[in-house]
This record gives sequence, C-alpha cells and structure tokens, in this order.
Amino acid sequence: EQSGVMKTLAEPTLTAVSGEKATFRVGGEYNMVSGVTANVSTDNQTGLKNYTIDKIEYGIGLKVQPVVLSPGRISLKVRTSFCEPTPQGSVSLTS
Repeated sequence: EQSGVMKTLAEPTLTAVSGEKATFRVGGEYNMVSGVTANVSTDNQTGLKNYTIDKIEYGIGLKVQPVVLSPGRISLKVRTSFCEPTPQGSVSLTS
C-alpha cells in the first residue's frame, strides 16, 4: 500500500457467537429477468407482457463459525465465495 500498488477500500469487522454462523458480503445485487408471460387480447393485436424478476447477489462473501474449545483456543470454520456478474448469456428485451 505504501508504494501505491494497492489501496485499502474497507476494514470491516465481523463478530460471531461461539457455535453460531455469521455471514458478511461486500458487493450488491442486480435484477435479472427470469421469465416473460405474454397476455394477448382477443383481437390478437395488443397484449401485455409480465416479467418475472430475480434479485442476483454478487461480490465477495465470507461465512464463519467459531467454537470456543477452551480458554485461549478457538476452532474456526471459514467459507469464502466470489460471484461476478457477466454479460454471458444475456439477452436484449424490447417491448
């Protein structure tokens, strides 16, 4: 960091109770169309489209589960995840 190669963006703190899972995610969420239903009128000229939207989370995730074994000894299970949105498989929707 001193040489300007990297920059600290955040220094979050996560607190957990012994035996309980705690989660933390840095990122966000975006909306994705997962389905379309067309309702066509009786004259087959006009219709409405109903879109089904799913919220997709992205970013870096951390799940931890600490267990206090004895004074000064802690067992810690750690699970990390990374999810990045990509344009692969994307479609354009027009109305």
